[in-house]
Amino acid sequence: MKKSNRDSVFLSYVEKDLGQARNIYEGLIRRGLNVWFDQVDFKHGIWKDMASEAINLSRCLIVCISKAALREMDKSIAGSRNKNISIAYEITQNVRMEQLVIIPVMIEDCFYGNYYLNSLVRYDLVNHFERELNNLAVNLGGRSLSDPDAIDSRNKEEKKLHSLIGMAETSFYACDYTNSIAAWNRFLNLKPDICEAWNSKGAALCKAGSNEEAIDAYNNALKIKPDYYEAWNNKGNALFKSGLHDVAMEAYDQALKIMPNACKVWFNIGLALSKEGKYDKSIEAYDKAIEIKPDYHNAWNNKGNTLYRLERSDEAIEAYNQAIKVYPEYHEAYFNKGLVISSMNRLDEAIATLDQAIEIEPLYHEVRLNKGNILYGSGRNKEAIETYDQIIKLEPDDYEAWFHKGNALCSLKRYEDAINAYNQAIRIKPEYHEAWFNKATALVDSGSQDEAMLVLDQITKIKPDYHQAWFDKGNALFGMERYEEAISAYDHVIKHDPDNHKAWNNKGNALYRLGKDGKAVAAYNQAITIKPDYHEAWKNKTSALFRLGRSEEAVSSHRQTRKLKPPN
Repeated sequence: MKKSNRDSVFLSYVEKDLGQARNIYEGLIRRGLNVWFDQVDFKHGIWKDMASEAINLSRCLIVCISKAALREMDKSIAGSRNKNISIAYEITQNVRMEQLVIIPVMIEDCFYGNYYLNSLVRYDLVNHFERELNNLAVNLGGRSLSDPDAIDSRNKEEKKLHSLIGMAETSFYACDYTNSIAAWNRFLNLKPDICEAWNSKGAALCKAGSNEEAIDAYNNALKIKPDYYEAWNNKGNALFKSGLHDVAMEAYDQALKIMPNACKVWFNIGLALSKEGKYDKSIEAYDKAIEIKPDYHNAWNNKGNTLYRLERSDEAIEAYNQAIKVYPEYHEAYFNKGLVISSMNRLDEAIATLDQAIEIEPLYHEVRLNKGNILYGSGRNKEAIETYDQIIKLEPDDYEAWFHKGNALCSLKRYEDAINAYNQAIRIKPEYHEAWFNKATALVDSGSQDEAMLVLDQITKIKPDYHQAWFDKGNALFGMERYEEAISAYDHVIKHDPDNHKAWNNKGNALYRLGKDGKAVAAYNQAITIKPDYHEAWKNKTSALFRLGRSEEAVSSHRQTRKLKPPN
């Protein structure tokens, strides 16, 4: 490794920002800094090991993130988060953080959630690249090309604060909310009067699910700055998540009093109203956000979602089209549009739309999963399997893809392959009862009754209230002439699903086989009470009544049977 001194800095970035990251790398080199950059210094295939060594040799981690990358990093979907940044962050957890200053550089004149506190943190590397790069280089111990005598004027405390901000923000980007909160706590112990820091801490607490603590943090921000509309907005989000919907709306209203044209607040009101089922009012809020910001693609997309819930599919599609018009790379809008088109049974068009989403974001596995399910639902099982295999190639531990692949294989009667697919799903998620159940069904269909029984036993242990498994277990036991055990299984079904007419009927059949005709008639009567037109129960009741010698009742039951299903 050619760079081996503690004056080195390590440059990490999101793949989408490679071009800008390269410009930053070259600019810092010109300004006298040693910079680790994987495009130059690392061999392909051993990135993690080399990065670990490089970070340990560096005194600073620079994280380059753009607005577009942040949009993706905020999505909790497999594969959307940048692996290099995640790995770099993972490595830093084994480094003494006091030795490593983390500087998050916001590419594109942007900030995320007001997580910057001063000009030292925010570098405008789009509009003022050379000037801001000079500032960054000087702060890192390099030189300014415009002012060779420029020096870092920050004192020791300022540098420590800067490092804490970096740790807090980088932890947040890496979804390590515990460490983000810890860093903000350390910062606030030194600077308790910084409202932006309280707001940022609140955001991390909210992401961690600690909504009450988040509300306290936002309140502290508002004590310092009562007209801080971002904190009012974020407080509203936390209150809503806590179930305090009315109070949340009061917080949003307060934010709007301060900033009437805050489109983000209107957007959040739309989200909240939609979750409450107030769809018409939700659309009004989204429309207000769009009125303020016509290119607000998220608002167009969510308006589409709400219109779909109102079964206004054509209008929903038009809203998605607007979202795509203002943001052509918006894969989520393509995804949602595809689902709506699918619900209208325009399957080829739906698949084509989902393919557009995949082209934009190949790692968005949910799109491929839904595409596969549409293909499976339309009987195109081979194409569905190909789609599930694409997901598995990208994410080998995607248990849903393995599960649905198993279903498609079953439809092709490839039971052995299906069972192997279900086994993979179960390996990844051992308590995935649906996979256990479908495996049992595949075993039955392939003639492996005994093995299927073992699987059904496993399901009822994993999920005792899964009545469908008890029902199938009862049927299997009945087929094996183990009638007492079958009755016990049907009783489990009835316990969790008292109105299951088929379970009552099948229990009656088991009782009949045991010669318990009176109890069988009672079971059949329960089935008929639940479903008066249930032909099978009337037919079985007739047989039991005849055997009991209750001829008149049997004849009456037989007439009802013929009435419900006349002979050919």
